[in-house]
Amino acid sequence: MKTRLLAMILLLATVLTLFVACGSPDETTKGDSKPTGDVTTNKPWLMPDIGDTMGDGETIRILSQNRDWYYDELTVEANEVVNVIDQSVYDREMYVEDQLNIEIKNDKITAEKYSTVSEKAKTLFDGGDDTYDLVMNSRTGGGRGLEIYYNLYEVENVDLTMPWYNQGWINASYDDFVTSVCGDATISLLRFTFVTLCNNSILASYGVNDIYQEVIDKTWTIDRQYEIVNMIYDDSNNNNIKDIGDKFGFVTNTCTAVDPYWCAFDQDIVVKNEDGIFEFVVDVEKAETATGKLNNLFHNTNGTLILEHQVGSDGEYLIAMEGFASDLYAFGTFRLIAVEDEYLINMESPYGILPMPMFDEDQENYGSYFHDMHSLIGIMGTVKEDRLPLVGAVLEVFSAYSYNSTRGFYLDTALKGRYFRDQQSRDILDLVVDSITVDAGGINGAISGSVLGCYRTYIGGNTQSWAKYIRSKQKIIANNLEKFNAGEIVQ
Repeated sequence: MKTRLLAMILLLATVLTLFVACGSPDETTKGDSKPTGDVTTNKPWLMPDIGDTMGDGETIRILSQNRDWYYDELTVEANEVVNVIDQSVYDREMYVEDQLNIEIKNDKITAEKYSTVSEKAKTLFDGGDDTYDLVMNSRTGGGRGLEIYYNLYEVENVDLTMPWYNQGWINASYDDFVTSVCGDATISLLRFTFVTLCNNSILASYGVNDIYQEVIDKTWTIDRQYEIVNMIYDDSNNNNIKDIGDKFGFVTNTCTAVDPYWCAFDQDIVVKNEDGIFEFVVDVEKAETATGKLNNLFHNTNGTLILEHQVGSDGEYLIAMEGFASDLYAFGTFRLIAVEDEYLINMESPYGILPMPMFDEDQENYGSYFHDMHSLIGIMGTVKEDRLPLVGAVLEVFSAYSYNSTRGFYLDTALKGRYFRDQQSRDILDLVVDSITVDAGGINGAISGSVLGCYRTYIGGNTQSWAKYIRSKQKIIANNLEKFNAGEIVQ
């Protein structure tokens, strides 16, 4: 068994009192090792109901991926702890092991393909191999595991109504059939949430002095972003060519950076009605207008730099971050994980975060989208029934701990404390997180004719033909929705 020192400290703190982070969050630095606890409140922890479920020292084996964005999400070794996020992840593992009298073994696969973990899990399932109890993989890599995971509604000790599971994800799934979950245990859900980063120095030099107030006043719209971006271009490297060495108002790409506008514009694709029936509800007229607005921002201004998508690596974001940190871009569409990168950590100029812009000022709230590269956790269908309650308890306690502690360390101590440099960005982070939404059409692409991804096509090609597209997909969408509502899962 691993050392229990940190876990015993945690247990003592849980029984006596909860830790409140000492000092100003701004004092948090990389390498800090802090005791685990609720960093924002003195409220007692919300604990899971697992009865007297307890292991007898056996190993719970997990299969996951070992990629740059995920290696520290689920477990880390003691010698890998370098910051407060790692510390909480490590403490969480110790806590779950002590609470349930188990040992956790996480086999992290290093592979180029996102689907490698799911492909291996499928092979093991088909062969009846019960080596692994839990599988964690990105949604884009097949993490839903519809065929190979247990239905979590039927697993003892798993309560899907608890706040540590993302309720939007559960509600957008088929009734009474959820095979994998995301939530507080999957930090990647937050890390892959899209935001707009802004360079405050560049904006001020062009007369935009209080972009945060515009967010608060709900005048931060796609048209307002276009207005600002259209002012900002300079041939900084004096080569008479528009390239990555010039100053731009906006840096983006026509692939993943286009996806968040569905949520940002409050555009539903598929919704579940009061009877639990999924309906296709895309507003074609609004989608046509939205496409025009986006094409205007992306293509009809000198102030926008569009980077080519690098398949498999998303390397365009590294290029964008380097330029942003070098004061070349006023705005950029990034995923929240960008603020953890060395480019932004070492950035000298002040920068901040904004939500993705709204469709117009009549829109009631901002909307935040988390990319399909976020992780999901499921229980392998090969787990023996007599072990299933224990494995369910592992998932539940793991998730509950994340809700009570790890989430707070990520958002409040790491992001707000270290990476964000002004109070306005800290406040807007709360707005972004609170506005995260999930669309059933995004989760189940086939039932919506893969509509969510088609913005990429229209914005990438600077075209606008929504009505024609929808007409071509109507029969497919109707047929797939009928099958889905009848209980035939469409992947």
